[in-house]
Amino acid sequence: MAEMSEDRSALQDAARAQPGGVEIVLLLHGLLRGKASLRGLQKALVGVKRRCERWSYPSSRGDIQSHVRALKRRCAELRADGVSRIHFVTHSLGGLIVRGLLQAEDHPPYVGRLVMIAPPNNGSEIARRVLALPGLRSLYGPSGQDLRDPKIVAQLCAVPRVPFLIIAGTRSFDWRNPTSYVGSRVLAPPHDGTVTLAETELPGAAGLITVDETHTFLPSHPRVISATVRFILDLPAEDAPMPPTSVEGSP
Repeated sequence: MAEMSEDRSALQDAARAQPGGVEIVLLLHGLLRGKASLRGLQKALVGVKRRCERWSYPSSRGDIQSHVRALKRRCAELRADGVSRIHFVTHSLGGLIVRGLLQAEDHPPYVGRLVMIAPPNNGSEIARRVLALPGLRSLYGPSGQDLRDPKIVAQLCAVPRVPFLIIAGTRSFDWRNPTSYVGSRVLAPPHDGTVTLAETELPGAAGLITVDETHTFLPSHPRVISATVRFILDLPAEDAPMPPTSVEGSP
């Protein structure tokens, strides 16, 4: 709580010093992951003078709509503290939660740029194949069940009308990525062992970058970090500073 209080105090001080408000980047992890998985991205963004917060949520306890409501509350708190613009960087399920926010609030003006890393934008074939099993159904929770039905995803999640970038993986197997044991056998390539390239696609994206990495470890891949920083800065790729390299596969 002390750390949160200090962060909030610093944010309020910055807002008072900047009458137009301040900008922040919210980072959202994926299903069954935690905010530690986004440490490298946060370090890189802070390194180019961007305020960041790794927002955590109980991904396997609650459906997409409940996570959207929690994100709306956090955004309201940040705006009350003087934040005028919120950018988002997401991994996997996190991208659908931000799309859900855009749907629920009809693209609120405070939303800036969006980077979605390996988002199951069109539902998940791997979820349809394996999450009907009782043990896995319980492990992945209601959000995992939402991913099984593309119609639910389309109903809950807006196609962004803000600048957005999609980054997708194309390495189908890594022994450290459990779902890739199944995905490498049943998914149509190209895919990252969990999400296919086709499942990530959405109309209107500023670009779709492919990276040779599996799903779990995409957020810590140096090329993903570099592309994310460049897009959030809204600079041409060649002009953007290179972020520090994180340790690939950090927890």
